Amino acid sequence: MTQRPVAFVWDNFGPLHVDRCEAAARQIGPRTPVIGIEIFAGSDDYDWQQPEARGFRKQTLFADGNWKSRPATKVSAAIVDAVTNANCKAAFLSHYDQPAMLLAAIRLRRTGVQIFTMGCSKYDDAKRHLAREWLKQFFYRPYDGGIGSDYRSTAYMRRLGLPADRVLGGYNTVNQDRIRALAARAAPDNKDFGQRPFLVVARLIWEKNFPGLLKAYAQYCQITDMPRRLQIAGSGPLDDELRALARELDIDRYVDWLGFVQTEQIAPLMRDALCLILPSVSETFGNVVPEALAVDLPIVISSQCGAADRLVEDGVNGYSFKPDDLARLAELLSEIGADEARWLTLKTGSRKLAPLGDTKLFAQSVEALLA
Repeated sequence: MTQRPVAFVWDNFGPLHVDRCEAAARQIGPRTPVIGIEIFAGSDDYDWQQPEARGFRKQTLFADGNWKSRPATKVSAAIVDAVTNANCKAAFLSHYDQPAMLLAAIRLRRTGVQIFTMGCSKYDDAKRHLAREWLKQFFYRPYDGGIGSDYRSTAYMRRLGLPADRVLGGYNTVNQDRIRALAARAAPDNKDFGQRPFLVVARLIWEKNFPGLLKAYAQYCQITDMPRRLQIAGSGPLDDELRALARELDIDRYVDWLGFVQTEQIAPLMRDALCLILPSVSETFGNVVPEALAVDLPIVISSQCGAADRLVEDGVNGYSFKPDDLARLAELLSEIGADEARWLTLKTGSRKLAPLGDTKLFAQSVEALLA
């Protein structure tokens, strides 16, 4: 007997959103249909290609527009109509801070639909103000529970008022089999240890700490006879400014600016790299980390990133550092780049920790909350 469907709602669908819906469909199906509701057909922040939805039904509410161009009342009405018309028993909603989502959550709860929030914010993401935190608690009030990322994220959800036993982890996860298949589909990895570059996959925005990264990389170049190349995969508003800084630091000849790169090309880049660097000064999580683990890539990560909570263990599969400690970052790059035995040990560690970043965890949290 087929049960009432479960809906997952995001503003726009990229590969990771499809991964989560597919994992949920495998976990709770086939008797419980999964519906993925995409509010807007395009994203203001990412140029990702729309992946095919498999194992679940995907629905787009608006062919154009964004949060600012569409009235909150119309967006909330469209969400409520999509969930109720499908006779869903539960809805997992992201973007709790959007007025449209608050209105939708209130209305859906009144109709008897179970409402859960999804997100990865941490208390230490920014300076917190009492009045704003109180308002967030109001925005959280309609929800029965939530799915966060790791320790700091789920702790923040509980701090904002969700029941402690109804907050689970696994939100920022990826279908690691998909990443491995994409990596295997590319040309074989023929790079030896000495040829592998450092890799950064991130938008070119201030939160990612690119000025600090370039300065640390310049320090690394000064203490290394044959510097490894630095590959930067990403686009964003700081592009021209960062290129100018690389020239000023006299490291531009070592830096490869790849622009925005789709997931299909990211996977082989990760497979062929020495390590992934995520130097952010503000980062709720860092979705590239579970992707990197899928191809056994060591991680050098800022302690500000949520992924550092569970997916990176110092000396096991990588290292964490304080985002303002540029000397430490330069030192880590030098040490990993000069020691093949250590690098191989870190790769083995990433392989062992990889299951902690797989969407199976997200699906298990979904099933537990529905139960």
